[in-house]
Amino acid sequence: MRNGISQMYKDSLAQFISMNTDSDFSIFSEDSDPYFIINMSGEIVYTNNACQTFLGYSKQEMLQLELKDVCSYTELNLTQTYFLRDDREKLTSFYVQIMKWNKEFIDIDVTCFPILQNKTVIGTYVVFREAQDLVVQQNKNYSTIMEHSPESIVIVKGRTIVDVSNVALSMIGARYKKQLVGESFHLLLDPDSIENFYKKLVLIEDGGIPDLFEQRMLTMDRQLLDVEIKVLPTIFNGERAFHLIIKDISEYKKLTKISEKQAVAGQLAAGIAHEIRNPITAIKGFLKLIRVEQEKPSSYFSIIESEIERIEVILRELMVLAKPSDLKYERLCIDSVIKKVLTLMESQALLNSIEVEQNLLFSNIHISGDENQLKQVFVNYIKNAIEAMPHGGKLLIEGIQCGEKVCIRIVDEGGGIPPEVHARIGEPFFTTKENGTGLGMIVSRQIIKEHKGNLHIFSSSEGTRIEVTFPCYH
Repeated sequence: MRNGISQMYKDSLAQFISMNTDSDFSIFSEDSDPYFIINMSGEIVYTNNACQTFLGYSKQEMLQLELKDVCSYTELNLTQTYFLRDDREKLTSFYVQIMKWNKEFIDIDVTCFPILQNKTVIGTYVVFREAQDLVVQQNKNYSTIMEHSPESIVIVKGRTIVDVSNVALSMIGARYKKQLVGESFHLLLDPDSIENFYKKLVLIEDGGIPDLFEQRMLTMDRQLLDVEIKVLPTIFNGERAFHLIIKDISEYKKLTKISEKQAVAGQLAAGIAHEIRNPITAIKGFLKLIRVEQEKPSSYFSIIESEIERIEVILRELMVLAKPSDLKYERLCIDSVIKKVLTLMESQALLNSIEVEQNLLFSNIHISGDENQLKQVFVNYIKNAIEAMPHGGKLLIEGIQCGEKVCIRIVDEGGGIPPEVHARIGEPFFTTKENGTGLGMIVSRQIIKEHKGNLHIFSSSEGTRIEVTFPCYH
């Protein structure tokens, strides 16, 4: 039945062509742009002289061809979609490549007109011209993309680099395009991953779906980069090429490895803390019994108790890091939390001759969080600020709302944090304090992270500013 309908369409199209070519008012002009007519099976059934001259075939040869004979394999699906749709009732224009008699591909600008009979498409009238204007415009567009794109883009034709975006130059460590253009792209690839990369290109060249894949690349000074690449087939200077979008994920990979190590370290810390805590509790208990039984307790007992308490502090902080307690999230008024913390720290500030200035530029701003843990964060930072000013000074607690976020700033007038110390903030057990554990900053940072907040520390010789930002709760 289907073959019968297809033959009926072919007969109708043949009759349509015959009627129009025999007419004195023929719509088929031999002096127009090159064109051909195809039926719904993709067979070329009519062509004009301009088309034959353009493609280099005789009329008899053209009438033996089908759509698949003049379109590249990778674009056949595209052209069939536009040329052979039976629900199309208006003209369609697009850009494609077509093959001449000598197997040379040429870029053309195509306009398709459906040939209708009783509102049914029985064939397609395909008019085309060489797309020089499109090529020029496309090259201009590429130049604009390369100049202003925020992404790292490399255009590869064959295996050769033909253009590079400014961001890609910076990522690779080149100063000028001429350092890369004309070179083989595999010179920028880790030798162990070259084969994998070109397999991806061949797959996409054969019509495969472009997807993101990870790759290792080399910079100009031969440093390894971990990158993600998306390959898109494109046309550059009228020829087939690949548009590579490259994203440097080296830092992400590094952080992922650190995170994995920290997770293992956290599990180890939890186990160690648990194992140590029980004997420490026993030692502390027996120490108290011995002290009671001594008629004249030695001063060493005080030292031992002090050190045991220090071990217990470290164990508690290790447990927080390794296995944070269940957070009790609730709707909190952040200015109320800050005021409670300042009340707690007021006496310590007075003892150290610190003038506390409070400047909260909002009221009744709410966030979602655990009040006790947030207090722990602000107590830690305010305590650090007070200790940074041993000879007194001014401490500013400032709060501002920035759109959907609230920012708390703690600013001191201390001597600032030396660069070598600043770089090590957050390292476990690193501290400049005589009685510090080096875990307070890590615990505070983790609490902020769990509350979907951000922490920034700015320091100079004139003091330190800590900014903690949280999303507002509505």
